[in-house]
Amino acid sequence: TSEEYTEYCDKIRSQVTKKYHNLIKNAHQYLCYMHLLSYNFVKCIEHGKKLQEIEGVAKQTLYNVQMYLAEAKCMLGRYEESLTHLEAAEGMS
Repeated sequence: TSEEYTEYCDKIRSQVTKKYHNLIKNAHQYLCYMHLLSYNFVKCIEHGKKLQEIEGVAKQTLYNVQMYLAEAKCMLGRYEESLTHLEAAEGMS
């Protein structure tokens, strides 16, 4: 029936949206880390900030991002900002 088809489409849409949301979160975390490793600290910070803005990110992921941001900002000589991220990470552990 038409109602069953609509329910089916809504279910599929929901599943695709959830997978897309997870893909975006994973991509930003990976890019944040890879830019940190490749000494591109500005890009690391950009992806870390984007990841922090996404809802539903796991606590462990947010902890990792805080640590990545702390290291990137420290390497850029932004020590006070780096400490802010370390304190935020400490609050999560």
